[in-house]
Amino acid sequence: MGLITPLLLNLTMASTTLPASMNEYTHRLTSAVLDEVKKGDNVVIAPISVYLCTSIMLQGARGQSVQDLNQILGLGKMKASDSASAIGEFLRDLRGAKGASFQFTNALWINSKYGVKTPSPEMEASVFPFTKADGALVKRVNSWCSKSTKGRIPKLIESVEKDTNMILTNAITFDGDWEDPFEKQWTKKENFKGTRGDTKVDMMLKRAHFDYAKLADGTQVLNMPYVGNRYAGLFVLPKAGKNTNGVLGALTTPTWNSWLDKLQHQEVIVRVPKVKLESEFRLDRALGQVGYGPLYRRVDLSGFAKGLEQQQITSAIHKTFLKIDEKGTEAAAATAMMMRAGSAMNPVEPPSFTADRPYLFFIYDTKTKLILFSASVQNP
Repeated sequence: MGLITPLLLNLTMASTTLPASMNEYTHRLTSAVLDEVKKGDNVVIAPISVYLCTSIMLQGARGQSVQDLNQILGLGKMKASDSASAIGEFLRDLRGAKGASFQFTNALWINSKYGVKTPSPEMEASVFPFTKADGALVKRVNSWCSKSTKGRIPKLIESVEKDTNMILTNAITFDGDWEDPFEKQWTKKENFKGTRGDTKVDMMLKRAHFDYAKLADGTQVLNMPYVGNRYAGLFVLPKAGKNTNGVLGALTTPTWNSWLDKLQHQEVIVRVPKVKLESEFRLDRALGQVGYGPLYRRVDLSGFAKGLEQQQITSAIHKTFLKIDEKGTEAAAATAMMMRAGSAMNPVEPPSFTADRPYLFFIYDTKTKLILFSASVQNP
């Protein structure tokens, strides 16, 4: 028993700090990605998917690569096996929540010429060997992605290089019904003042009690919980004229926490549009900005199989899907990294939250404040 306790304590401590590390990672990667987004583009991003895809490497990393990965992921000096266990433990807590559903799937695609080792069970990564990096492999990866995202992201990759030895993939999905849903009879066509001109949208309407705040700079924040109350959707409406991509790119943990801490339960008249958005990003430049440089040069993954001592990331792709309607929210994200050898009723009128101009939307875990999905809606 005495030998087991230190490991359990280590994992428990790691699990309590993981959400903070993941959110720091989310802010850094989101900022880097937004540097490359065209003005006026809608953005849906789920850096936690990229984080999880990267963390698959922990189970096979050896030597300096363990330190490189821990630094990128904010895991300090933990052993690779402990890091993987802590992440797996935290993810299972998220997945086990009642009500809204958060699911994750990891996969390791590796050339069968290597002696394939099954990764440790903590991260629940399936292993799929392949004999040739070709169109057939592309179809297999895309079929896996479509199934893992419930058909929301049917195609993750277009092609693979012939010298690809390994592909790491992650898929996450979120399905949540609003605890207090909108009624379809009140949804009407209304004007939305987008960055590319005005357009008509299906504007949903609700008058109810929610957590709400209006900040000193004019920003409005509205929290709408999903069934089960473990997860919630946070709508953020900056002051008119502010660039939502700029606000999202500049978001920090203190600002995020302050938004949540200032919420107060009160009656609110809510108007938000129905949306269905998709995004796609080539992450190579952004990943370079957040510390992935060493992994593009050399990463030792010999823990997976002999002969993988000198691998390198060659490309990284991230795709997302977000749908918000009267009933609730559907979201999905998938990430692929290709590798090869190399180096009470208020008597006054309640406040009104009217998202008829660009706004931000987040899906987050109310227990830990972990951001699962972020969106900048500029032209729905």
